[in-house]
Amino acid sequence: MLPSIQITESNTKKSTATKPQTTRRTMDTTERERHEIAMARFAAIAPAINNTFTEQSAAAYYRRIAEEPLITLGGAMRNYSPLTFEDWVRRYKKYGIEGLMPRGRSDAGETRKLTEDAKSALYVLKNRFPKMNATMMYEQLIADGIIDAHEISLSTVQRFVKRTFSQIHTQPDEKERRAFSSGRVNGIWQADTLYGPYRGEPKERIYIQTIIDDKSRCIVASRAVLADNATSFQSTLKHAISAFGIPEKLYVDNGSAYRNDQLNMICGQLGVVLLHAPVRDGAAKGKVERVNRTLRTRFLSILEPRDLSSLEAFQDSLSKWVMRYNTTCHSTTERRPVDIVSEEAHLLRQPLSETWLSNCFLNRITRKVSRDGCVRVLKRDFDCPCSYINMSVDLRYDPTNLSKVTIYDGDKRIECFATDREANAKTKRQKPAFGIDYTMTDKEEGERDVEPLL
Repeated sequence: MLPSIQITESNTKKSTATKPQTTRRTMDTTERERHEIAMARFAAIAPAINNTFTEQSAAAYYRRIAEEPLITLGGAMRNYSPLTFEDWVRRYKKYGIEGLMPRGRSDAGETRKLTEDAKSALYVLKNRFPKMNATMMYEQLIADGIIDAHEISLSTVQRFVKRTFSQIHTQPDEKERRAFSSGRVNGIWQADTLYGPYRGEPKERIYIQTIIDDKSRCIVASRAVLADNATSFQSTLKHAISAFGIPEKLYVDNGSAYRNDQLNMICGQLGVVLLHAPVRDGAAKGKVERVNRTLRTRFLSILEPRDLSSLEAFQDSLSKWVMRYNTTCHSTTERRPVDIVSEEAHLLRQPLSETWLSNCFLNRITRKVSRDGCVRVLKRDFDCPCSYINMSVDLRYDPTNLSKVTIYDGDKRIECFATDREANAKTKRQKPAFGIDYTMTDKEEGERDVEPLL
């Protein structure tokens, strides 16, 4: 059990500093409904305003109409007192028809069961334990004797916590945001990862890496992968460039798949400006976030068991959904994404060749060749020429196909293949460059090595 909360003057002052300002709120009705209520009230008091009543006085008129109920909004019947009609006349003469519109409670939306001590205790608990949920807060207040479980329910505390603290933590930030769109296709690409479902036994999660074009809203790539890392995203980006050309800018978040040296070098080789959104600011790349939401609600929610039978089956279903998305009129652009892309297809920068594109996506590292002529890349050993022993070499390799690495030594390209220790045990070694003279006797050898004493 947590220590009891003592409500002190300092705690109360501290907590009230974070309380949201209470503002006057109107009834939960539309403007049209409020206007209809005002007109119904005006119809009742109109004779008193125009002096057309038949009674001896306005007060007598109010007493007469108070005897019969009036139809209110929704068809309900309600009796009003004569003083109410007199107040309506006063408000009409002062404010006009707006004075007859219903006014909301000044404490609308605020709980009236929780005392000020209970509210202060909730603020103190939230300040001391930010991750404490409403149920734990409720139990703590009962344990401290601040509230009675028979008088105040759990739902009352839950509503107060949700309304109060969600408002505190979700206040709109002070960043200035403006709706934007790239001026041309492939001007900006946005990329993000969506956590997908689990599959197989043992269960493994499927991740969906998606890249969209900012102007056309076309999904240029959407791949299902089993690991959200740098290698998988590089493959997704390569797939998108092969199909839609090279973008000018790539806008991503700060995950490990998007913030690493290899992606920086790849984008530099391609001539792509790599941009990162501010930390914990998903709204900055809202277009791809919205696509992820659509993926979750319109694709993942209707998956069938056969779609999860294998990664290939899942990718096949995902590709069909992406095709439908790209050929459907977008609600913002009011056009099909593929039509916008096709109009500017002749302006897109394409890779020089498949070989050139593959070389751009090679990872680059520097390694020192060990004394046995090996370099280790991603926990695998590769044989290097013996002339590079104890030297640092620049290596390039394809992380998706680690069958070889290439040494870049100026203009020379030397391919190094995986080490086969059993084959190396049977390989005939070259003779050393210096020879050994075995014709000398042991005595002659000893006499040559021993220097005479002076």
